[in-house]
Formats: sequence, C-alpha cells, structure tokens
Amino acid sequence: MNKKYIKSFIYGLLTASAFFITLDTPDPYEAHITRGAINAIFKLFEQLHSTFAGNGFYILVIASALAFIYYRFLVDSEHKLETIKGDKVLSAFLSIMYVGGRAFAYSDSLSSLWTPKFNLIKDLIFLFGFYYLYLLIIRGLNYILGSFNPAMESTRFTGLKRRYHAHPWLFSFAVIYLSWIIHLILRYPAALSADNWYELNQYFGIYRYDNAQPIFHTWITSQFVLMGRALFGTGNVGIFIYVCIQSAIMALVLAYTQVMLRKWNTPKWLRILVFFLYCCTPYFMGNAAWAIKDYPHMIGYVIIALCLITIVVEHKTTFSIKKDYKLILVWIAGTMMLTLFRKNGLHIYYATCAVLVITYIILIVKKKAKFSPLPFIVMVVALLLSNAADQAVIASHNVVIERQKDAYSFLFQQTARYVRDYGDEVTATEREAIDGIIEYDKLAKAYTPHCSDNVKSLFRSKSTDEQLKTYFKTWFKMFFKHPMCYVEATWNQSYYIFMPDFDNIVYNQDVDAGKGITTPELIEYLQLYVPDSMQGLPIMICSFYRMVNSLPIISSLNNLALYVIVMLSIMLFMTNKKLGRYLITFVPVWLCIAFIFLAPMIKDQPRYSWAVFYIMPTLVGMYLHLSSTVKE
Repeated sequence: MNKKYIKSFIYGLLTASAFFITLDTPDPYEAHITRGAINAIFKLFEQLHSTFAGNGFYILVIASALAFIYYRFLVDSEHKLETIKGDKVLSAFLSIMYVGGRAFAYSDSLSSLWTPKFNLIKDLIFLFGFYYLYLLIIRGLNYILGSFNPAMESTRFTGLKRRYHAHPWLFSFAVIYLSWIIHLILRYPAALSADNWYELNQYFGIYRYDNAQPIFHTWITSQFVLMGRALFGTGNVGIFIYVCIQSAIMALVLAYTQVMLRKWNTPKWLRILVFFLYCCTPYFMGNAAWAIKDYPHMIGYVIIALCLITIVVEHKTTFSIKKDYKLILVWIAGTMMLTLFRKNGLHIYYATCAVLVITYIILIVKKKAKFSPLPFIVMVVALLLSNAADQAVIASHNVVIERQKDAYSFLFQQTARYVRDYGDEVTATEREAIDGIIEYDKLAKAYTPHCSDNVKSLFRSKSTDEQLKTYFKTWFKMFFKHPMCYVEATWNQSYYIFMPDFDNIVYNQDVDAGKGITTPELIEYLQLYVPDSMQGLPIMICSFYRMVNSLPIISSLNNLALYVIVMLSIMLFMTNKKLGRYLITFVPVWLCIAFIFLAPMIKDQPRYSWAVFYIMPTLVGMYLHLSSTVKE
C-alpha cells in the first residue's frame, strides 16, 4: 500500500479518535497481579479498552472519510492545498489551546492532562488529531478566499435584486429589521436580565444609585419605562419601544456593512451568508429583544470598528469637515454609545484611538501624510460629549461614584485560586495586603473557576490607593512563586475561546428574568410583566433558538472559536500577502478578546464576545477586497 495512503489514514484515525475520547480515565479493577511490568501492561490494555469501547465502528468510518480528505488536500503532491508560511505554527497553537481547554472542561485543572499517566496518550491523540484538522481548515480557508476573482455584476436585475441594487442600505435594513421584529413581538415586552432589574432597583430607590451599573443606561431605560407607565399605564410599552429603537439602530448599522461588502464587490455567497447570519441565527435575531446594556454598547462598538476600517482601507490621511462630516458625526455617535453603555467602553476607545494616533504620527514622520488637528479634535470632542452626558445624570440624580472592581476581577481570580491551592504558603504580610482589598478569609470558598463574580463581590470599595498599590506588589511577587496557578486561573475562565465543539449560547427569555432581586411593590408600580395573551411565547421562541443552535451549520456559525480561527487565519494570510499595514483594522476584535480574559466570565455569558461576531463578517469582506486589489 502507498505510504502516503497509510500516512493519511493515520492522520484521519487520530482526528476521528479525538472526536470520541475523553479525559475520563478510571483505574482498572484490581487484578492482584504481583509483577509490576505485567500489571502495567494489564492497566494499559484496560485503559485503552475504556478509551475506545463502543466507538470503534464510528471512528473507523470517520477515519476512512478523513483519510481520503487528508490524502487529497494535505498529502497528494499533485492536488494538495497550497501551504502558507506559518500555517503549521498556527495549527499547533490552536491545537494546544484546544487540549488545554479539554483539561479545564474535565477537571478545572491542567493536571488532568497527566493524571493518570495514561492521559498523556490521550493528549497526543487530541494534539495531533486537531493539529491536522486545523491545518486542513486553514489551508482550505486560504483556498476558498484566495479563489475569489472579482468581476462586474450583471446590470440586468429583476424583482428583489433591482430593489437591492437601487437602495442597498435601505433594502438591507428592511430585510434585517423585518426578520427581527417577529422576535421582538414574540418576546414582548422585552428580555431583561438581573442587571436590568438591578438598574431599575437603583433608579427607583430600592438600591443606592451608584456606578455599579452603567449610569447612563440605568437612566435611559428607566425613562422609557416611566414613559410607558405615564402614557399607557404600563412600563411594558415603554421598554418595548426601547428595544424596538435600539434594534432598529443596530439593523441600520449592520445594513451598512452590506453596503460596504457590495462596494468592495465581494462575492455573492459572502453577502448571502452575512444576510443569513444577521436574519436567521440566534446570536443576531435573539439578541435584538434583549434590553441589556451590552446591546447599545455593541452598536457603538461596531460603528467605531466600521469607521476604523473605512479610514484604513480608504487611506484617509487628510481630513476636512466639509468632506468628512458624515464620518465625523458617525464617529461621535459611535463613541457615545460605546462609552456610555458599558464601563469598559472607555478602555476600548482609548486603545483604538491610541492605535490610530500612533499610525497617523508614523505616516506624518515618514511624510506620507500632512498633519491635521481635526482627527485629534474629533476624538477629544466625542469623549467630552460622552462624559458630559454621564455627568449630567450624575449631577441630576446624585449618583454615588465608587472605585470599580470589575477592572481587577482577573487579578482577584488569580489571587483566589492561589489562596485555595497554596493558602498554607501565604505569609502574614501577603495576607494583610490581600485583605486590605478583598476579604481574605472568604476567598478560597468564594472561588469559582468559570466566574469571578463571587470573588469580586468581596472587594472592599473603601480601600485606599495605597492599599491597592500594596496589593498589586504582593500579587506580582506571588506570581513568581507559582506562575502556573495564575495561568490556570485565567485560562480556566476563558478556555471557551478556543473550543469549536463547545456551545455557549444563553438567552434571557422574557421580562421576568432577574425579577428575583427586586420587590413585588416595584414590579407592581412599574407594570413590567408578560401579558396573559403572551404566556408561553417567549419560552417557545427561546426553545426554538436552542433547537436551531443545535443544528450542525448554525451551531458552528454561533461558535466563538470558529470566528477566532477565521480571524487568526486571515491575519496570517494578510501577513503573507504583504498586507500587514491593514492589520490595525482587527484592533477592535483583539480588544474584545482581551476583555474576555478581563471580564468576570465567558461561560454562559456570550455577550462579552459579541464584538467578534458582529465585526468579523465585515473584516472577511475587507480581506477579500484587499487581496483582490493586490492581484490587480
């Protein structure tokens, strides 16, 4: 038999086996074998049996199919896909991250990779099985995107095509929003969360009105509820109007991405796929009815990302109010939504502006651009307007401002894991430094690997800057004692980023979600409830989302890891095609991924990863446009 066929079958066998095995490896029964070597071989046989038992036929079928695919695209010299510089490194990285994720999914610790020792064999199966799979995906993606050859579309249009080409923005908006409005009605008045009810508690005096939640979002959602109560006798109408408005704005923004894709003359299959994503997948149609703070924040996030893409792709190095007033107004609107509706929006804005400013300065130094103060003025003015809106609410409602704990949650999570695992090594000085910021005695018990909410709730909000500084120094010193403890704490919380076979879809189905944290009196006063005529509909539609998301294609289109793989692959392709100067367009997506690590959790809270889903389709279209320009 041809050695290449054998090699391909081994690749396929490793990948197929990786689909079925787990890290669960129980000890074999006690056989009372006294000879050590014989007993070790006996254990090996038993553990191999439990690893593959019941799956041999399925593994053989899948391995055979994969062997043909691997031979055709990775091994056969006459037909194999083009290699890309760095593709093996990227495949290895993704495979390693997957294996680590498997360990955390099984036991919340990397130790399950080598305990029991037999698991080292399973690790190799996972590692090499997914390595070849990722290599095929990366090269296949390069082939699919690289085979795009832009051509002028026919000017003969009929029916919907004529309407699309005559008014692409309006047509796209209508298609997207009309597909969403059905879901808004079925989940009337809106989907709320515990955060929404926390904000209502703050505004209406159950809790103190402080900056634990975004101040402006607390104010504006409460105004809509009050408007509904005043005009219609129920807050239901007000909150429904609110979600209709915010989803309409998002539909307008996403419709404009279709305009950009058409302007770049991207292939029809991409534009149709993007329409399908926006209109038919739970991440988009399901989120439209959610009154959570993340949704208007995400509108601003996407707007700023689209502005950045426009500036970079169109090589805008000169600016004027007359020519760029639309871009300026859109930037200001995006900045306000990005920064007012989530507290980390400011950090995202600062980082994005910093990248733009540094790039602009480099171009000026290289004499590829002439200095203009306008971009700097716009960046500052947008920020000042956002701050003014926040300050107006703070002053009019006596909002209490306290030190924020969310920004330190990943540090607290690392400290909590350290205290749990190595508490007996913590010195009195270290304990005192930690206790000055968070309640030390409760740390170990409060620690939850997938979520830092319990740990950050122990934060002492009245701690001083000096105490915080002392804690940072202590945190840094403790890292060098057990660095892997810190790595595990962060990786354990965020491993979902690299797991293409793990679903992470959650829906708050109706207005009742999160009601448990408020009082019956406030519920009665606000008149926020699911009407009798609507009972069961929100539950049914969320069941529909879960069902749809279990389907093979849509489940992948709603999986964060797929988007991360595509993103890293495209960045690799761009580097190989000498398009590295355009990589700054990926900054908003990278910032989203960075904040996933900094966020309290990602498991069961996919909203922290929304920016990747909402921005990546446009970046794919941008890459196709840039690569076709290089060909020309």
